[in-house]
Amino acid sequence: VGEAISIQALGMTLNGQLQVQQLLTQPIVSGKLAVAPVSPPQVFAKLADWNLKPAIVWPPYLKTVALQTQFEAKAQELQLVNFNLQVADNQLTMPKLAINLVQQTLNTEGVFLQGWGLNLKAKLQVQQLFKQPIATGELTLAPVNPQLVFKQLGQTLPSIPAPFTFNKVALQTKLSATVEEVMLKELQLTIDEQRLNSTQLIWNRSKGTLG
Repeated sequence: VGEAISIQALGMTLNGQLQVQQLLTQPIVSGKLAVAPVSPPQVFAKLADWNLKPAIVWPPYLKTVALQTQFEAKAQELQLVNFNLQVADNQLTMPKLAINLVQQTLNTEGVFLQGWGLNLKAKLQVQQLFKQPIATGELTLAPVNPQLVFKQLGQTLPSIPAPFTFNKVALQTKLSATVEEVMLKELQLTIDEQRLNSTQLIWNRSKGTLG
């Protein structure tokens, strides 16, 4: 079974293609979805006309949002392929994301953020997705000027202690994280011309400790 879909509501336009295989045994649903560029504040304004009051307040730098992805869904697994989320001129892309509902795992082949002055690459795996999530992966942040990032976000950079100026920050690390604790391994951090290398750095949320 194959079908084209098109939905227009609340100022949004969603187009897609839907195909179902093995309909009467073990259905496999696959297809494509695309949300045309839309203004979130305008969508929320239409919701307000219906006496619905969304809890999210969209900051001004999120002017438009658009999305494209391919997908495949089975009884126990969901896969997104060539996922592309565009916010104004900024993009978040994932070549592949897989969620296994039985094993409670999430895996990505890569997460790439290019926007707001950032060039961020990551790989992420999550276990115990619906209970006590444990995330592991790698993170790389290309050299960036935090002052420009804060300016694009309409924020003011906090006061920086001397001798730092925060004209350049770069980072590369492996990570492991739970709800309570974040562990960075093989950390390489550059701030201006200062370099910090650490075999292991742990931040505990409940204890408020870093070390």
